Amino acid sequence: MKFSSILILLLLTQSCVKENNTQSYNPKNYYFYLTAAQINQTPYFTNSAFDTISFASDKGDTLIFVKTKTDTTWYCERTMSNPDNNDQNCYQTLHNTYATTKGNGSFDVKFFKKTSEASINTIYINFNGMYFHINSEWLNPSFNYLYSIGTYKINGRNFENSIYGYRILGDTISDYLILNKENGVIQLNNKLLNTIHTIFEP
Repeated sequence: MKFSSILILLLLTQSCVKENNTQSYNPKNYYFYLTAAQINQTPYFTNSAFDTISFASDKGDTLIFVKTKTDTTWYCERTMSNPDNNDQNCYQTLHNTYATTKGNGSFDVKFFKKTSEASINTIYINFNGMYFHINSEWLNPSFNYLYSIGTYKINGRNFENSIYGYRILGDTISDYLILNKENGVIQLNNKLLNTIHTIFEP
């Protein structure tokens, strides 16, 4: 009788311990949005005048792209504060998709927020299969960017606070584009095809 009482007591104790250990933790997602100031680093997401984008090449052809939609997606990763709780930080990406309405080419723009730090954001640009990654901070005139141009002049028109963006980061003989905050991509140089496309207003 005494042994059975001890056995029952042990079983009850184990049951209580098991119940306490199985208390569930609901993982949390923390969302980090691009701010209006960050999105305004290019005109593609804020200025409806850039829903249609036109380029003329030095070979005489014309490309016209028309925005069809803007999508929001999220890049999520485990937080480092407590690796056991499965919490995630989720960072916003905006993606503009464009249809080609004249000529043979492609264009799309993404804006990534990669960390919770305000200044670390990336602009991704695809033009005719050439892919460029631009740190949005480079477009800030007060930022000491190595490939700043200052004023870039095309056909008598001045484009202020312009920068180079190279397809291969830091490789100045690779394909490049020129852009600024107000106009986005101004000009692109495809070294393989020896072709330069320049923005214009049809």
